[in-house]
This record gives sequence, C-alpha cells and structure tokens, in this order.
Amino acid sequence: MSFLETRSRYLRRNTTVPEQLLWDRLKGSAFGTRFYSQHMLHGYIVDFWAPARKLVIEVDGARHRSRKEQDSQRDQVLHAHGVEVLRFPAQLMYADLNFVLDRIREKLSL
Repeated sequence: MSFLETRSRYLRRNTTVPEQLLWDRLKGSAFGTRFYSQHMLHGYIVDFWAPARKLVIEVDGARHRSRKEQDSQRDQVLHAHGVEVLRFPAQLMYADLNFVLDRIREKLSL
C-alpha cells in the first residue's frame, strides 16, 4: 500500500468537524452525483471528489492559510487534468452551510 493510500484511509477515519458536516450532506448522491471523500487524485488527496462532474471540493482549515502557494500549485495540476476545484473556508461550514450547499448545487447544475 502506498503512502497516499495509507494517508487517504487515515483521513477518512479522522475527518475534521467541518469536513464531516459537509460530507453528511454530500454522501449518498444527495446532489444527483456521487462524491468520494479523501480521494487520491493525480498525486494528491482531495477532500471530496465527484468524478462524473470532474469536481473537487476542498474545505480549507487554518492549516491552509500557510499553504496558499502549495494549494495554488495543486489546483493548477488538477485544472490541467480538466478538474474544477471549489474551495470553502472551514468556518463557513459552521456559519452558513446552506450557502456552501447552494454554491455546490449551482456548480453541479451548469
């Protein structure tokens, strides 16, 4: 088993509260498309992946504030593979989860 596979399994079992709040709404094809959590994609582990729509959703916690350049490079790699990335601050899962869900619905309806 590769490092990414091991890390992906660990992250699925140890999600953050904001990720869990969003996952509870995304799982089970609630948006008409299947999402996977903590999925390996093009050398990265993404928070949520909808392969049928080539859409990644990232929940950015405090750790991402110091990783803006790495996140930007990662997004560029994913974009180069035709993948769209939606990023949301983790605090938004608490403050206005319905806003996040509406943005995801809008993206999926395009």
